[in-house]
Amino acid sequence: MIDAPHSERADPKTWERLDASTNYDLNCAVCHTSQLRHTVDQPTFREPGIGCEMCHGPSAAHVDMMTKGKLYTKSPLDPPVDFNRISNRDFVAICAQCHMQSNVHKGNPTGELNYSSTGTFFLKNTAVPLGEFTRSGFFKDGRLSQTTFMVEALERSQCFRKGQVSCGTCHDPHGHDASSNLTSLKFKDQPDLMCTGCHSQFKDKAQAAAHTHHPLDSEASRCVSCHMPRIIYGMLTRVRLHQIDDIPNAEMTLRFGQEESPNACLLCHSEKTPQWLQGQLQSWKHNP
Repeated sequence: MIDAPHSERADPKTWERLDASTNYDLNCAVCHTSQLRHTVDQPTFREPGIGCEMCHGPSAAHVDMMTKGKLYTKSPLDPPVDFNRISNRDFVAICAQCHMQSNVHKGNPTGELNYSSTGTFFLKNTAVPLGEFTRSGFFKDGRLSQTTFMVEALERSQCFRKGQVSCGTCHDPHGHDASSNLTSLKFKDQPDLMCTGCHSQFKDKAQAAAHTHHPLDSEASRCVSCHMPRIIYGMLTRVRLHQIDDIPNAEMTLRFGQEESPNACLLCHSEKTPQWLQGQLQSWKHNP
C-alpha cells in the first residue's frame, strides 16, 4: 500500500464497509470511465472503459463535421485534442489525469470528475504533496519507487523540464501490436531511437561506444539500461524508472545499499560490490 500507515485505506477492514473511502465511483471510475459526472442521485458517465474521448475529449462537433459537413474552427487543445500540435506539458497533463498518483480527483463545481465541458476539457487538478505519502513510495536516495508515480518521476527529468519530452515521445497508444507490445513503445525493437531523436550525437557508433563503455550490440549499451533501469515496483514485475536522466550513482548505493538505492550497473553485475562500481565509474571519468 502507498497510503500512509494507519490511514483509512491502509486498513483492509475498510474495504468491507464499501463506503466513500473505497467506493468504485470515487476511487476507480475516474480513470476507467469516460466523462464521469456526479449528480444528486447517482454518478453518470458516457462510456465504460478507456475510449477515444478519455484522451481526446468530448468530440460531438468533430463527428458532426465528418458526418454532416458542419465545419468548425478549433485550437489544438480543443476536442478532439491534436497531440501532435500541443506542448509537452499539456500532453503530459492529459496523461497525468490517470498516471499521476498525487493527482486529486475532486471534480469541478458542476460535478464533472474527469473532464470539463467549459474551457479545456481536461482538469488541471492540484496534487497531493509527496511528503503525505508513506515512505514505501520512495527509495532512501529520494527516487520514487512505485509505478503509480510515473508522471511525477518524468516531471523531475531535465528531458521534460528543459526539453520537449512527453509520454508520446516513447509511447504510441494506437499501436496495432498490443498483444506483443504491452507498453505501447514506439520503437520496441530499436529503443535507442527514442533517445537519439534528441541526443543525435549518439547515432555515431564511435561516440555511442565511448559513452557506454560497453559493446554496442550489448544490452548494456541501450540507453534505457543505464538511464531508465528496471527498479520500480509494478503490480507483478519491475518496471523502468521514468526519471529519465537518472545516472548510476555509486555514492548513494554505498550509503544506502542496493535495496534502498538500486544501481543500474549492479542489476547486471550483481556479484560485484558498490566499492567496485565506484572504482569503475571513477576510472571512466579519468579515461573517457
